[in-house]
Amino acid sequence: MVIRRPRFEVSLTKGEQPPAMALVPYGMPDVLPGSDFRKVGGSYFKDNDIATAKALLAQAGYPNGKGFPTFTLGFITSDARRTIAEAIQQMWKKNLGITCTLKNEERGAYLNDWASINYDVMWTGNNADYMDPNTFLEVFVTGGGQNNTGWSNKSYDALIAKAKVTTDPKARMATLHAAEKIIMTDMPILRSISTQTRCS
Repeated sequence: MVIRRPRFEVSLTKGEQPPAMALVPYGMPDVLPGSDFRKVGGSYFKDNDIATAKALLAQAGYPNGKGFPTFTLGFITSDARRTIAEAIQQMWKKNLGITCTLKNEERGAYLNDWASINYDVMWTGNNADYMDPNTFLEVFVTGGGQNNTGWSNKSYDALIAKAKVTTDPKARMATLHAAEKIIMTDMPILRSISTQTRCS
């Protein structure tokens, strides 16, 4: 779906977060000293690619969004989150002709819905627990404690497991890039702005 990420970067997030074109954000090291996993892996799609999004909708049987079911975007109650959620809602309506309603919840109710996969689209995010791309990638293995998407891919699981036991740094990083390619192809998640890389 279309999201104009630079708008978030400049006007909504005050330029603090770069547009996300993949799962792993900028700032995570790759195998060579000084290299960046995101720069090595590149982008998986173009930002604000309305033409492709409309073509995919038409292929799915919803030309110009006609007949596309109304869905809900959930988020934790806050003025800042509502501002961004409303911007996303407007972009989807204007560019694709699809209708999204917004649902804000207090943190406890939101977490319950997220954990039970009781949502259409849920806005969530995570920070790095350690300085390695796997901190973002391992979240989405089948049965992972934070993989509340319903998505499961055996090839992805196998690559993440392989990376954990691979001792050669170059081979390990190649495995993580291969895993990211799978999740960005299946697209169980939608990234709008890059989570700031910081360890909590």
